[in-house]
Amino acid sequence: MPTNTPLTRKIPSGYDDQLIEIDTYQEKHWPANQQLVGDRFPFNPVLRDWFDQTPNDKREPLELEHWWDLPFIETDTWEDRESHFRAHQERLRSEGFDGALTVDQVEAEVPVRRAEWFKAWPSGTRYEVRCLDGGAWDRSTSWGIVASLEEAVAMCAAGPIWRRQLDAMSDEMRAALGMPVVASGPKPRK
Repeated sequence: MPTNTPLTRKIPSGYDDQLIEIDTYQEKHWPANQQLVGDRFPFNPVLRDWFDQTPNDKREPLELEHWWDLPFIETDTWEDRESHFRAHQERLRSEGFDGALTVDQVEAEVPVRRAEWFKAWPSGTRYEVRCLDGGAWDRSTSWGIVASLEEAVAMCAAGPIWRRQLDAMSDEMRAALGMPVVASGPKPRK
């Protein structure tokens, strides 16, 4: 008889003695069930709602096995940003926040923000490479944001600059900085 896995579970919040409810790691979240680019990197993966708010030591073992050290790409578009900006300002106004922009100020600000966005991200989409790699205790690490899918795939394959610099560091330098010494030298990327 098959067992039904619960869709949520409770973990300590990490900030106080309270428990928070998070969704469980399900088959729809597995890397194998995501759209892949560069033959191996999940693109806009379907992650648990609390994926980037779960302490790494509270993650389910299978989630760690699947996602640890696997870079993935998430996109953000101008339309997403504009919608978020408008909704955020509306919420601030509805809560009576003194710093909230008026509707007219928002309308004046949108074209300025749009121009800045497209200057940085000409296609209207930016590509963020993230990886669950221990760079943060409760979320995936941002490896960087680039303007094209090709650049994002290359970043996934090469890893972030800071990581390559650490990997290339000599044992003597690591010891002098109080860092663990790696007996076998730099680790190759998957």
